[in-house]
Amino acid sequence: MEFWFSIMDSWSASERLVTPECASMIIRRHQKLFDLKSTYICLIGSLTFLPVCHFAPLEVTGQLHKDVLLPCTVVYKEQFDYSHIVIHWQRSENDDVVHSFYDGSNQLAYQADYYRGRTEMFYDFLPSGNLSLLLKNLLTSDAGSYACHSILESSGFTIQYVNLSVEERSDDQIEEYKFLFETRIAICLISVAFISGFVLLICVKLRQPRNEKDEETMSLIINNPSGFILQKYKKHMTSILPKEYSAQNRRLFVKIHSFLEGSGTNNIYMGDKSEAINAEDLFTPGKQKFLSRRMVLVGDAGTGKSYLCKWLLNKWIQEHIKIYKFILRISCKKIKSKIISLKEICDKIYNDLSSILTMDGVLLIFDELDDLVHGNEDPSSTQEYNMNTPLNIYTLLEKIMTKQLVPNTNVLMVCRFDSLIDLQEKCNTEFILLDFTEEETKNIYDRNSTKDQKLGNIDERISHITCTPAFVVLISYFNAESNLLIYKDSSPYKILTEIMLKWTTNSIGKSREKKNMFISMANHSYENLIQGKPNSIKHWKTFLNLYNCQTQCKYQCNMLRDMLAAAHCVWETHRTGNLTECLDFWVFGNNTIPSTNALLQSIADEHNARFYHFIRFFMRLLKYPDCDSLCDKTHMMNNETQELLSGWLKKSFQNYKKPSEKLKIIHCIFELHDEKVTKEVMSNMKNLELFNTPLNVKDIQALEYCFSGIALENLDLRLCALEDKAVRQLGSMIKKTKNVMLSSNNLTKETGKCLKEILEEPDCIIEKLWLGTNQLGAHGTQDLWRSLERNKTLIGLYLYDNNVTDEGTHEMVEYLQKNTSLKELHLCGNTFGDEGLTNIQKLKHNKKELEVVLRIVENSELFRFVEEKIFELKRTRKNYQQEYLNSLLGTVLKDLEMKDCNKCPQITEESIDKLIQMIKEELKHERQEE
Repeated sequence: MEFWFSIMDSWSASERLVTPECASMIIRRHQKLFDLKSTYICLIGSLTFLPVCHFAPLEVTGQLHKDVLLPCTVVYKEQFDYSHIVIHWQRSENDDVVHSFYDGSNQLAYQADYYRGRTEMFYDFLPSGNLSLLLKNLLTSDAGSYACHSILESSGFTIQYVNLSVEERSDDQIEEYKFLFETRIAICLISVAFISGFVLLICVKLRQPRNEKDEETMSLIINNPSGFILQKYKKHMTSILPKEYSAQNRRLFVKIHSFLEGSGTNNIYMGDKSEAINAEDLFTPGKQKFLSRRMVLVGDAGTGKSYLCKWLLNKWIQEHIKIYKFILRISCKKIKSKIISLKEICDKIYNDLSSILTMDGVLLIFDELDDLVHGNEDPSSTQEYNMNTPLNIYTLLEKIMTKQLVPNTNVLMVCRFDSLIDLQEKCNTEFILLDFTEEETKNIYDRNSTKDQKLGNIDERISHITCTPAFVVLISYFNAESNLLIYKDSSPYKILTEIMLKWTTNSIGKSREKKNMFISMANHSYENLIQGKPNSIKHWKTFLNLYNCQTQCKYQCNMLRDMLAAAHCVWETHRTGNLTECLDFWVFGNNTIPSTNALLQSIADEHNARFYHFIRFFMRLLKYPDCDSLCDKTHMMNNETQELLSGWLKKSFQNYKKPSEKLKIIHCIFELHDEKVTKEVMSNMKNLELFNTPLNVKDIQALEYCFSGIALENLDLRLCALEDKAVRQLGSMIKKTKNVMLSSNNLTKETGKCLKEILEEPDCIIEKLWLGTNQLGAHGTQDLWRSLERNKTLIGLYLYDNNVTDEGTHEMVEYLQKNTSLKELHLCGNTFGDEGLTNIQKLKHNKKELEVVLRIVENSELFRFVEEKIFELKRTRKNYQQEYLNSLLGTVLKDLEMKDCNKCPQITEESIDKLIQMIKEELKHERQEE
């Protein structure tokens, strides 16, 4: 908003749009009527739909303690859109804000206290160009000059001045009021005639069949006011929501906590049923499986989380989503007040909207929470909370997620993976927004690229380094003449940095004046970053032209801001020597901020997600210690800096254990791209656990680089949303690991082919391979049998719940008889007929040293593990989505009740019956709760 106001102030009178027409004379002729009751506003307002002269102020007189209309009209050069217009009424003498309208609604946060509750604009008249303001209960001090500023993107800027006089009633005004009285009499007579005609029309209408739509509307108003408000809100949103959101249908990964498999290395069975679904199916009756009261949608920065929310809202408006009566998206970035109530938030979006929250079937979406910081409410407070309770936004969210506010309302919180972790833990279900597919990546790249660019090799390799929508769009806007080559170890941050290096070399060169300007730009970028402000497009036009994105969304411009901010911090850390303490804060949010550190002094103590792109650019630029080296492309990394980084990275791996924290370190190493540091840090790594952490294309690329040639003991990539392509990319890493866990991903028969090649390689060291709960099927499994003819290292293969049928057992006996290493084979959760069971029995007979497990009770270790998890269920039940849990318990129950298996002697019938009874009671308990 401040950006628009700065443009207003900077334009001279000669630059303002002037549209002289006769309407100003019409307004002057009727200015005596502007203080009539509000019932006449529509009549008089209709006269002001014509263009108004902008070179002379309008003179308006109002009576003390009565209402007055301040007229302002404009002519639009384009189709009107509520979300694109900015209207700003201001006192000319002291710049007090009288009334503001933008983003499709009244915005009164900056309104002077003096005018609060005394102003009103006419929402339904805005499309006709009538921007008039009603000023209520006139005071003597209201007299003066008023300016109506308006901006519509392609129509430009207009301004209209109104001089207001305030008069008291006196004997000297009798003649004037005589005129007014006579005018009122005339209007009354006209009104009587109009009403008579109206009554006559009604009588005629009553004789005609009633319009069902009109009856329905009247019924809503009288019997269901909430329904009427809802209907009006839908109409309002239809007019302001861009239509492109209707075409969006993204893939989501449903993240359910592990039930029958922990995060250690001794687990035997996995029962998780996670899956990737289309957003279309998320809330669709019949397909919808994962609905719960408290949900979270997370995704990498730039994956299009807000876009998806608007698409979801559009689907509801079009009545394609019917399980919710009302969906309200709240953009938390637009909440400017530090303290605000839920009622105020809703009513600012649309008048009286908060009353809808009392209905059943409401979904509240809290979007754009990436940069939200914690509140500071007193935890000992015993206050009772309701929709009118003013709170900071974090505390408000906390009360909603813990059901202290609107407990029966469904809530979807939208943020990044590493934002608001404590609030995410209060959600029942988590949805991860996945990257574009390769086809989607190519389509969006082609749509935004020039013909010359499409003929190059960028579009063929772009999906190798990123499928994140924001990066795909930004890279597609590069000039074709840049001739950038994308290699296997490229990253979006490297590509953006290379373009900046080219610009600094060609445009700045040796010029000290230009270097000083660039240094100032970088410093300003860091200030904007820590304040959460974008770089002004106006002042950065030259730089943004380089990236051809001066007309693109703020997100892309913010990435470029982060890159220049990183350059500034690189130079400062090289100069001051405080590299590691800055990294601790920027990467992990360490709250210990030294008072002497100028880079960190002005940052809030509470760490947030603002440094996501910044830290990656920082590592990429760290080899350029000053502006001169950047402009000359003379990168260098001295031994002292390398040793400092190696020590910090090793220490970070030891201190930070969460998968998300480990990924941050791995990305730092990848973007640093220093061979010496990478080898020194990674050579001591023996275990990598990223359990339950969906990995995107950039994550896979970073892992591939960091662990190249590194021999691991354990690699845990369960529930990581992996697809076949990722397994092939990580082939060298998998081959050099003894215990590989790939359960509960999206792997198909293509992974079977890939693993066959890996297992057949002479230097493969895999001893245990966990592939449970995937979709390898018969053909993928057959490839694994063939690989075991040559493999000499694998001792454990776990293929439970992989849709393996009788066909999958073909050739199994032939190839496994030739294998000398395999000791354990798990096939639980697959469906075999007579042929499959015959082949399995033949294998058992011919390979007595091989333990083949088809049922839980066939293995004592597996049974004890399942038993332990069932016992813990009363304590851990809340961690699981209920429908999923019931399905899993049903599967286990069916397995335990089957008698045609070789029960392990250590497992008693009594213990089996007890476990069966516990599961039945648990399922019965859940049905009763429902």
